[in-house]
Amino acid sequence: MKRLWFGLLFILWSPWALAIAPYMTADKVAAGTLTQVLDAVEAKTAAAGFATLGKYEPAGLPQYAVLVVSDSGLLKAIHRIGGSSIVGAGIRISVQTDGTVAYMNPDYWYRAYFRTAFGSAQPAVRQVQAKLADALGEGAGFGGDESAQDLPHYR
Repeated sequence: MKRLWFGLLFILWSPWALAIAPYMTADKVAAGTLTQVLDAVEAKTAAAGFATLGKYEPAGLPQYAVLVVSDSGLLKAIHRIGGSSIVGAGIRISVQTDGTVAYMNPDYWYRAYFRTAFGSAQPAVRQVQAKLADALGEGAGFGGDESAQDLPHYR
């Protein structure tokens, strides 16, 4: 009987303990030069309503680049929250010359960036997550395993 109660308790508790991955895989685009791959991904994000903030290539990694975009609804939420939440303005998308694309998981990063104010920004975060999934595809998450409860306190 103890096992049954323990099992039931574990099943009821487990959804709250699930980890959130910081990065999401996206659908691949055609392989090419970094410029070609960046242009293909930038066209997809622009069509979804994202504004490009910038692009950069990490030193020593010639086959990689990062596209940084933002979203007007997210910027409005950041403005309402104020303070250091501005660090969440940039949505980072990584690309590789082989066409591999990945992006930051808004649910993960904005819980950490917005901390206790996440609840007020959650509608904007969900919208950004849906727009990214529509524009780039939504594959498996990767890169970490923090719980939703721990992210507001994550350092």
